[in-house]
Formats: sequence, structure tokens, C-alpha cells
Amino acid sequence: MILSDIILALVLGIVFAALFGAFARGRGRMPGIVPVFILFFLFAWAGGLWLRPAGPPVFGMYWAPGLILVVLIFLLLAAVVRRPTRTRTDVKEEIAVENAAATVIGITFWILIGLLLLAILAGYLS
Repeated sequence: MILSDIILALVLGIVFAALFGAFARGRGRMPGIVPVFILFFLFAWAGGLWLRPAGPPVFGMYWAPGLILVVLIFLLLAAVVRRPTRTRTDVKEEIAVENAAATVIGITFWILIGLLLLAILAGYLS
């Protein structure tokens, strides 16, 4: 059971990280592909554990809950990543804001990863 959950989450994570990388390639300061993969992987795994089983089972696995959650996270990240500005004053202002926001985003990322790992652990222990 655990192995099938991990394999399904890996497949969803790889597919959606590749799609996100292709989609956001020319868009400003895109996060690296590894953090995006980790987010998709952990959300797919936690979604498969905690959401109600739906859809037809494939090899005994219900894939729809994890897929739905990963699609929602993909759309959320796609909405956040935006095109870079073109004027010098806008770029200078954005650099100052992005440097301040980078620390907050990094801390939030690691807190989210920790909470997802706790949710996965609780899903197997309950």
C-alpha cells in the first residue's frame, strides 16, 4: 500500500513538475524544478491518503484524489508566477521587494513541507 502510494505520487510529481517547468520557463524568477517537484509529490501523496477515494482504481490505487489536489496546486502556482517587468524602475523596485520576500517564502516552503510530512505520517498511523 505504501509503495503504491509513493509510486503514484512520484508519477504525478514528475509529470506536473515537468509541465510547470515548461509552462513557467520564460516567466521571471521561477522556483527551481526540485522544490516544485517536492511540493507536487507531497501534495499528491497526502491527497491520496486524506481525501475520499474517487474514480476508478488502477492496480488497486485510487488516483483521482491526488490528481485533483495536484492540479489545484499547479493552478495556484501558475497564477503566482508572472512575467518579468520591462522598465528599469519597475525592475529596481521589484528587486528590493523580491529580496525581502525570498526569506519569507523560503521559511513558508519549509513549514509547508514539514506539515505535509506530518499529514502523511498521521495518515498511516491513524
